[in-house]
Amino acid sequence: MPNAGVTIIGLNRLRHRFDDLRETWGGTHSWVVGSSGVEYAVYLETGTKDMPAYPWFRPAVIHVMRAQADDIADSVDSIDELVEELAKAMMNQMKKNVNAGEAEDRSPGTDDEHPKVQLGNLRASITARRIR
Repeated sequence: MPNAGVTIIGLNRLRHRFDDLRETWGGTHSWVVGSSGVEYAVYLETGTKDMPAYPWFRPAVIHVMRAQADDIADSVDSIDELVEELAKAMMNQMKKNVNAGEAEDRSPGTDDEHPKVQLGNLRASITARRIR
């Protein structure tokens, strides 16, 4: 998603961790994970004054880093492969989180259903792609 002037707290810290890994281990590839082309994705994630938040992005990152990252790290041979596999796992978890009722890691206090009209486009827009 192009920068819409919105910063999601915690993402910069996570990006810096990957930058540190690249410097330490010599990785050369970067991946972008998230929704592209769906302008309302950030509003679903964070909510608005008229709509509660329906988090799908941040819970996916948290779930993958807590529940899958160690297993993924044990199964790869390079930092580039680690970043690729983490990106794919996050993409898959984001898609699960968009599907109401199928999310594995919902934030406490949030509804289990997203506004149904937005689900298909958002889910279809979630990608993990290598940028270099």
